[in-house]
Amino acid sequence: MIRVDPVPFEPPRAPAWARPGGSFRDNSEADALFFAGAALAALDSVAKSDPPWAGAFRRRLALKSAVAVAQKALLQNPPSSVEMGPVRGTGAGHVGLQGAPL
Repeated sequence: MIRVDPVPFEPPRAPAWARPGGSFRDNSEADALFFAGAALAALDSVAKSDPPWAGAFRRRLALKSAVAVAQKALLQNPPSSVEMGPVRGTGAGHVGLQGAPL
């Protein structure tokens, strides 16, 4: 087993000009877009620094993306009762696993 000494990770802070002052409700939509872009730039710099947890972070993002794509595909093309199989089917003549009609 390879042991790695834990290195404290200090994420870079956004510069003061990229942080909103006061309440978020006081900012316009353009300000919100600007701050979102600044946050993405900060996240990009952290991801490019290749921290030890980067592989897990990328896999998690890939899984979340796959879930979003699957959900979108199911919303656009919902499976019919025939495609779901005899257990979930509701049409006439469908039989459950125990042989009982549904």
